Amino acid sequence: MDTDNLNHKYNVAIFGGCVSRDTLAIAGEEEFKLARYIARHSLLSSGSDARGSLPKFQVPSKFQQRMLEFDVHGFITSDLAALGNVDVFVWDLNVERSGVWVFPDGSIVTNSPDLRKVPELKARLEDARKIDFGTMEHLDRWKGAASLFVDSLRQLKLKERTLVLAPDWALIDSEGNPTRPLGGLAPVDAPQAFAPYIEHLEGLGLKIARFDGLVSDLNHKWGRAPFHYTTEAYQLFKERILTFIQESGTQ
Repeated sequence: MDTDNLNHKYNVAIFGGCVSRDTLAIAGEEEFKLARYIARHSLLSSGSDARGSLPKFQVPSKFQQRMLEFDVHGFITSDLAALGNVDVFVWDLNVERSGVWVFPDGSIVTNSPDLRKVPELKARLEDARKIDFGTMEHLDRWKGAASLFVDSLRQLKLKERTLVLAPDWALIDSEGNPTRPLGGLAPVDAPQAFAPYIEHLEGLGLKIARFDGLVSDLNHKWGRAPFHYTTEAYQLFKERILTFIQESGTQ
């Protein structure tokens, strides 16, 4: 890594969830500036406007309101066009574990905990069909969406700036105890579940940052989860992002 540029502040856009966002939070504003955070959205909701299947809603959190509206409107790809120059586009797939809901008109929303907490939105899911992560239907649909999305990244000259963070779920926590399953997925099975998704992106020419042997932090600010890691893990992620920027020559 070229240490001469370490004091430069890099513009970073994120598509994913806490894995990427917490990495930037740990790094601090001295090295990274968050240009855009597309949070907790399945790629399958991109370009799918579900407003006709859901009522208007209001939640107390402005962040959650924006996030849910963005997912319902299906704005992911169109939002990238307005992004402008970024040094790195960090993508993690952890949100995909929740699956999606498909309404009778074909529109899709992410099965996020945030959506399920809104009573009027949750009630409408009775009219929808759930597609679970890891099923053949989910994977096939996702591969098609990913191919289109990566082509959009290429057209926007973001493909060469995209790094996929792909850490395995932690098998042990900071006290040495086994981590617990989440959403029906056991941490030991997570690498195999995510593998075909990640391999598809690699086949499309994206750079993948893989990590294993990580530890879950029992005192993580977001609570216990096999993907809520210790500070040491986020330091590894940060260094890999910096190395990618330097090696790709996008700075």
